[in-house]
Amino acid sequence: MEAHAQLRGGIDLGGTKIEAIVVDEAHTILGQARRLTPTDGGPPAVVAELATAMREAASAAATEISDLAGVGVGAPGEVDMWVEYSKWKAANPEAAEKALSGGLIGSPETIRKKLRRFRTSHIDQVILLNQAGKNSHEHICESLELFAREVMPEFKRDPEHEAWKAGVMSGTIQLEEIDTAAFTDRYGKLAVSVAPKSAAAAG
Repeated sequence: MEAHAQLRGGIDLGGTKIEAIVVDEAHTILGQARRLTPTDGGPPAVVAELATAMREAASAAATEISDLAGVGVGAPGEVDMWVEYSKWKAANPEAAEKALSGGLIGSPETIRKKLRRFRTSHIDQVILLNQAGKNSHEHICESLELFAREVMPEFKRDPEHEAWKAGVMSGTIQLEEIDTAAFTDRYGKLAVSVAPKSAAAAG
């Protein structure tokens, strides 16, 4: 039917559930359905439930599967992140070098030096991704133990930073406004605006 030429279907196949939707050209959901992923019967049973879920979603959208321009299926699969990273690294050598130079990678003294530079910007929290690449569990544990033993003690207490942080939280110290356009351009709608406490309370 011509009126339905722009309608499309989508199916999300998960480990416990199957969810199907029908959307229009503006990606507005017109109908949806959810069914449990079969645990018995193998692939034929799963395919049958996929078809049923799609039919139910089409019915909820007042259309038929045959009227859809197409149906996409998303299914879980294995991804070798090390292989993907290696491809990205080979295709983007300059970006890879920049990422490594900015990361907390190296000896305990190297890490301490980088953290000291962070501290001058009043950064007091960092997130370390140790379980990346082909590191073994034993190596990850050794790295964590080394970090805790030879890096953390220096940064456990910082009275000067704590005083600065208390001043910021109380409003005694006003932070300099910075241009966040680059962040907004990169992340768009993912960026979150947080209203000041006074404004939130007034609302």
